[in-house]
Amino acid sequence: MVVKKANTSGILLTVLLLLTIEMTLHAQGKYLRGEVWHKFDVDNAVADFYVSPKGNDAWSGTLEAPNASKTDGPFRTITQAQKAVKELKKKVYKPEEIPIVEGYIGSPHKLGSGKDILVLIREGYYELKEPLTFAPEDGGERVETNQPSGAYEYHKLKDHYVTYAAYPGEHPIISGGKSISNWKKEGNIWHTNTNGLDVKKLVVNGKMQTIARTPNSGYYVMPKAAKSTT
Repeated sequence: MVVKKANTSGILLTVLLLLTIEMTLHAQGKYLRGEVWHKFDVDNAVADFYVSPKGNDAWSGTLEAPNASKTDGPFRTITQAQKAVKELKKKVYKPEEIPIVEGYIGSPHKLGSGKDILVLIREGYYELKEPLTFAPEDGGERVETNQPSGAYEYHKLKDHYVTYAAYPGEHPIISGGKSISNWKKEGNIWHTNTNGLDVKKLVVNGKMQTIARTPNSGYYVMPKAAKSTT
């Protein structure tokens, strides 16, 4: 899996999937100054979009599970969620309003309102056919309210975040590897057909495995060194 995180000024993107990350995040963004630090928590959050192996990229992505009639539910891929986030940003991030204080020059930021956007990823295996890349347009934005501070400083700049997180209590797996199925057990040996795949590495339940070899450990060594170099 390849995840690229843009570290550009004004780009606010967090990815929380298999890692636990502590962040400065307040409900609906945070001001750059004057706010208490809060640990990120999604246990009671309502996501804007959901992703699930049971989903469908033709659905709205706004439901955490497929509905009874199977006409709507979560997305199937994270890539589709990325597209939905970009479209939502066009609707919720709006230009600045005129400052209420006439002499307030303001900041160079163009946006004046917005919201945090949350994508929750359900339990399951997500096989990537290409690198998963996050660019600046995938991230949150910095906005400025029309309420300047008394000193005309940037106290009213506010950060809004786009967050991708594991659904509470679940452990999604995002992998660039190929899933190998149809395993059969004969005695103590498991085997399957890799259909021509050139297997360089094998991971089972998150642990790297030793590719079939003999001996199973260590090496074969010559009983003694040959006298002739030929």
